[in-house]
Amino acid sequence: MKKGDKESSIEVLITNILLDIDRSSDRKISECKLDLATFNSKEKTLEYIELEKSTIRKSLKETPYKNRTSIDLYLEYLQQNPLDVILRRKAIKNFLYNCIILYGNDESAQTFFNSFNYRKQGKIEIVKSIVTRATLLEYNAFLNNERNKVNEENFEGIISHNNQLEWLGSKTELVELIKALVETESIKGSQKDIANIIGNLFGINFKNFSQNVQKITGKIAGNETTFIDKLNKNFTTFINKSEQEKRDTSKKRKKNIS
Repeated sequence: MKKGDKESSIEVLITNILLDIDRSSDRKISECKLDLATFNSKEKTLEYIELEKSTIRKSLKETPYKNRTSIDLYLEYLQQNPLDVILRRKAIKNFLYNCIILYGNDESAQTFFNSFNYRKQGKIEIVKSIVTRATLLEYNAFLNNERNKVNEENFEGIISHNNQLEWLGSKTELVELIKALVETESIKGSQKDIANIIGNLFGINFKNFSQNVQKITGKIAGNETTFIDKLNKNFTTFINKSEQEKRDTSKKRKKNIS
């Protein structure tokens, strides 16, 4: 492989690796955000963050093919504001050049740096190591930012100062709605997590959602005027009204034509 071709192929390889890092870190951060949304106290949130950071430290130690220079460059990139994408590519490139030393200039090196073989390369431990290590570093940076937010601001769970959503029904009605969603398996997750997230959305704290459900069960039993019935009735009324408006509009059009 000519020098120019190798350089071009390495750049494509870097792009592919970065795409995998983005996908991997986005997935971890999204999962973390869902977990953070279930906490209603500063202490529990910080405890969760520290536990995650501890897991990251352990995973970093276990990840093979350490390269201090590459790691320092990537950490430097994560500390930039705004983030410097050139520095990020430089960190990955530095790691890859160390791979060249490992592979040498034989035929295996040419195969490794052929960008068209990336999916095959993605199974190579060195490439997996790059993606894993960078993902962990990005996740750690995200956790640091979240920890700073919690420490610097008045903790309000997932409710922001600008939240405009307000539950106008009763707490009992919200419990009934959440329980209905849980029982119909309309939302994936545990009952506790679903209740906490929806409750936080409206600034309502369910200290013990299961207990809330038990309290309203006796009241609702045999009562046809439950909140779900009200929703069904109002939605049916809306459908009927919409259909009637369509029929009225159709009649007017026919009348105008005639």
